[in-house]
Amino acid sequence: MKIAFSTNAGKGIGFGHLFRCLSLAEALESYGIDSVFLANAEAENKISEYGFAFMCSESFNYKDIERIRTIDPDVVVVDSYLADSSYIEGLAKEHFLVQFDDNNDIYGEISADILINGNIHARDLNYLSKKERTRFLLGPEYLVMKSEYWNPESSDEIEKSLLITTGGADFFDLIPKFLEALEKLPLKKRVIVGPGFSEIQIRKLEILSAKIADCELIYTPSSLKDYIAHSSIVLSASGSTIYEILTMKRLPVIFTIADNQRMISKKLEGFGITNLGWHENIDFEMLPEVIQRETDIKEAKKKDLAEHFSKFDGKGALRTAKVIVDEVTKWKSQE
Repeated sequence: MKIAFSTNAGKGIGFGHLFRCLSLAEALESYGIDSVFLANAEAENKISEYGFAFMCSESFNYKDIERIRTIDPDVVVVDSYLADSSYIEGLAKEHFLVQFDDNNDIYGEISADILINGNIHARDLNYLSKKERTRFLLGPEYLVMKSEYWNPESSDEIEKSLLITTGGADFFDLIPKFLEALEKLPLKKRVIVGPGFSEIQIRKLEILSAKIADCELIYTPSSLKDYIAHSSIVLSASGSTIYEILTMKRLPVIFTIADNQRMISKKLEGFGITNLGWHENIDFEMLPEVIQRETDIKEAKKKDLAEHFSKFDGKGALRTAKVIVDEVTKWKSQE
């Protein structure tokens, strides 16, 4: 069986879509399935690191559909907000189609054979399908995460520390504001400098961090797992990293930097997780008090969140891969 992934990544759009496609491709490898990626040039190095075939495609259009046709895949997986309805429907007419979605706010009725949304709010969305057979994989049970989280080990904190991350990029220059606000807080501060940070941003952070006691910059780490595991609190945007934090059973303090994170933030706030709100409305003056309070009560709060932590076991990619293989096998037998 062969699967074609159509996705993209980069400094301007982030890397979350690409990483979950790579994770799903890894899970499918255990079934002997080959994967080829159609993505933009900026994504090539990361795809090559994972050892998958790459074809360059800078747009989601009829030419892209023609390229996929030449591959003759058994399945096509699409994960990008830039892929519009006509592109999705064009693929669905020719192939068994698997589609990732996050908020059910782009495509209307679903044309795919399998729709994946592993977000915590997925079951609250009212999906409709154009096909009777569409299989909906919704909620954390089908959350596709990196392979390192498929069997998360429990670990104790080595030291009291605060991990700060805005994801792969810092579009709104929040990190300097966080560091300035938290400068005097008696916690070791680790800052993730993602692959989408500009040279100017990095230089600014290097100058700033040098003035702050016990502050460490971590440059484009291949994994956040150990850094999350060894943190008391993680100050994080409400993107895919938040699920890594919950899987590792660490306490997040969240904020929102993109519209597609709003539903996640709202749901997590309902669980009792502290939400600083939309990035433009963060109260930086109150931030030290918020982080100190979370540090003081974290053990009690983690007990309160235990039921929610249990929903995140990291195995969503494996479950999703099995469903895809089973559904495609069933579909082929009915052709």
